[in-house]
Amino acid sequence: MRVWIGTTLLAVVLAAAGCGGDTAASAIYDGAGCTYDGPTAVSVGDEVRFTFTNESETTDVVFNVARLPEGTTQDDIFETGLDEISEGETILDLFAPSPIGEERSDTATFASAGLFGAACTDFSGGENDGQGLSYVTLIEATE
Repeated sequence: MRVWIGTTLLAVVLAAAGCGGDTAASAIYDGAGCTYDGPTAVSVGDEVRFTFTNESETTDVVFNVARLPEGTTQDDIFETGLDEISEGETILDLFAPSPIGEERSDTATFASAGLFGAACTDFSGGENDGQGLSYVTLIEATE
């Protein structure tokens, strides 16, 4: 009996600790740039809870995660744009309008191996003119 209770308690503690490949990430956009705190490597099947906060003065901000061709660099994305270089598979898209000062969250599942880009984009035409891409990080999903 004691072993069963201990094993159950251990399972509950491990589940609460986030074992099993589930994790969290956050991105904050302040009008001049985006700070990202989250994984850059995940395993296939992992779920990541992305929380995006818009601290800028515009609601025309998007945070998304999209599949990229292998070998893509951050420079490639800034030169070409995330939408143009992605392989058409967006696994998370927190569309504009992004309420100022509010958090928005959603979960992305990395269902297959490959390279993904997580990006903040400002479409307001302010400081980040042109395509508005202010930040991108690469996330590698492996078997």
